Amino acid sequence: MLQKKTSTSTAIPVNPLAVVRALFNNIFKMQRTSGASTITMQVAKMLEPGKRNIWSKMREVFRATQLELKYSKKEILQMYLNLVPYGGNIEGVKAASLLYFGKNPDHLSLAEITALSIIPNKPGTLVIGRNNDYIITERNRWLKKFADEKVFTSKEIEDALAEPLTAKRGTVPHYIPHLSNKLKKNSSYLIKTNIELNTQLKTEKIVEDYIRAQRLRNIRNAAVIIIDNKTHKVITYVGSSNFNDTTDGGQVNGANAVRQPGSTLKPLLYAMCFDEGLLTPKTVMTDVPVNYEGYAPGEL
Repeated sequence: MLQKKTSTSTAIPVNPLAVVRALFNNIFKMQRTSGASTITMQVAKMLEPGKRNIWSKMREVFRATQLELKYSKKEILQMYLNLVPYGGNIEGVKAASLLYFGKNPDHLSLAEITALSIIPNKPGTLVIGRNNDYIITERNRWLKKFADEKVFTSKEIEDALAEPLTAKRGTVPHYIPHLSNKLKKNSSYLIKTNIELNTQLKTEKIVEDYIRAQRLRNIRNAAVIIIDNKTHKVITYVGSSNFNDTTDGGQVNGANAVRQPGSTLKPLLYAMCFDEGLLTPKTVMTDVPVNYEGYAPGEL
C-alpha cells in the first residue's frame, strides 16, 4: 500500500524542454509526432482520463504537481506500473504478465520483460499474439541499446535476442461471478472486497460436490456466505453451485435473491413456543390445512 512520503520532492513534474520540443514538432509537422508527458503526468492522466486538449493538459500538470508533493518517485513509478495500458482492457504490468506469459513479472526473462516494456508505447499496434514479429523487432532494437550501454552482460543479451516470442493472450480468470456482478452495478471504477480467495475456492468446491451428491433428492442448487466473526466482514460469497449451469439457474444469485423467510424462522418460532410452554421438543406438528378460530394460514 502506498504511504505518504516523509520528505518534499524537489523534482519538477513537467519537463519544459520536452514541452518545447513537442510543440515545435507538432506545429511545424502539422501533426502530433511526439508528446511531452513525464511519468507523473501520465499517472495523472490515467487516474483522471479526459479529452486530449489544452485544458486536460493543464489539469494533468496540476495533478502531477500534487502527486510529486505527496508521493516519492518510487511510489509514483509503482502507480504507473499498475495503471499503464497494454491494449484492450489490460492495465498494469502484472496483469499483462499473467495474461500473456502466465507468470508474475519477477519470473519473466530479460526478453519477456523487454517485450512488455515497449508495448505501452504503441498498445494498439504492438499486440502480443497478433504482431509478435513486429514486437520482436522492437524488442531486439532495445536489447541492442542495452548492450551498447552495457546494462546487461553479453551472454544475457545474446540469450534474449535468440529467445522466440510465442506468447498470446490467455483466458482471464473469472472469480466470484455473482459478487462481481453485484458490486459492478453499485460501485465505482475501483472495487475492493474482503474476500479470501483460498477460502472462496474451497467453499465453491464444497458446494459443487454437495449439490452433485444431492441431485437424486432433487436438490439442485445452494448458496453460501461466510462472515468472519471477528471483523464482521464477508470473506466468502457463493451465489450458486455452478455459475455456468443454465439448466438450474446457475446465474441466479441465491445469496442475494429475495425470498420468503419460510423455514428460516421455524427454529426461532419453535424456541419461543418452548419458552412459553406451548410446545415440547417431542410435539408433532402435522403439515395439513388448519383453522385457528377463523384464521387459516396459507401460502402467499
